[in-house]
Amino acid sequence: PTLLIARSDLVSALADDLEERYGASGRLSLDWGNGITSVDLAGRECLTSNGQRIQYRDLIGADGVNSVVRSAMAGQAEGFENDVVDLPGKFKVWVMDCPPAMDSRAVNLMEGDGFTLFSIPRADGRICTIFSWKGDEEPAFLAEPDDAIMDRIAAALPKYGRPSPEAIGQLRAQRPSKATTIRANTYCDLSGGRALLLGDAAHSTGGTLGQGCNSALADVVTLDRILAQRVEDLASSASSIVEVAGREFSALQQPEGLALWKLLQLPPKSGLRIPYLASQAVSGLLSRLLPGMNPPVQNLLSETTTPYTEIVEQNRGWVAAGLE
Repeated sequence: PTLLIARSDLVSALADDLEERYGASGRLSLDWGNGITSVDLAGRECLTSNGQRIQYRDLIGADGVNSVVRSAMAGQAEGFENDVVDLPGKFKVWVMDCPPAMDSRAVNLMEGDGFTLFSIPRADGRICTIFSWKGDEEPAFLAEPDDAIMDRIAAALPKYGRPSPEAIGQLRAQRPSKATTIRANTYCDLSGGRALLLGDAAHSTGGTLGQGCNSALADVVTLDRILAQRVEDLASSASSIVEVAGREFSALQQPEGLALWKLLQLPPKSGLRIPYLASQAVSGLLSRLLPGMNPPVQNLLSETTTPYTEIVEQNRGWVAAGLE
């Protein structure tokens, strides 16, 4: 089944679980609001936003699409290559009570005049709405007074209605964000820096496929499985997680990240777009009627644990067309 969780709710749940499991162990230290600003891989040292210099034994870069760890690897790690591409358009986000006409348990995608609203339910009954537009410039009506913005959205999308004043306040307070894709040829630095990438830091697809959380958690599960198999190698207090597990982790997960990027190229942007969409509709129908038939790509992504590399192989013709 598809499970949608707002990022803030997931982060909160993970942090609570960490505290519960390891808070009293002396092994856990959470330092909110103090991010890494630079990394010296040769010296295995991080500089933080509050001026701290921290020596590390291993550095796991799970710091998102704008990863400082990845940037350090790009500039300092021998043989590391990455490709960073901004996708067209920008967006802002707000959180508010669910409008009465909408189902608070459902995902909603609504197209307005020059903008799109994508709303995701939260655990507290509210909704998180992504307000996006094409191009770099914000829609002109965002420069109007608050009431005019509310009226404009309500007129274009009556089911959504008028955003709350709180939502408009959040909208005004934000700088526009952009979606970015990331490809890297390896996810670890074995040249001495002992750094490893996972999640969006290693393989972002800009959120288009809805696989950011899934692929990041798959990275974590894979790394955990490798470490569980290398317990004896990690017995020494001087043991390095990256040196013990990094090469195998990268060999397993880098092809998965690359396959996910390839799936982002669908549907093909040539004259094959309509045939591709038609084939996906037929696959959806046949897969419900005939056991063993492959479902559409999006169903494989969102409703199965099929590896991304297998999905690419099953759709290699369409993927090849998308990459042309």
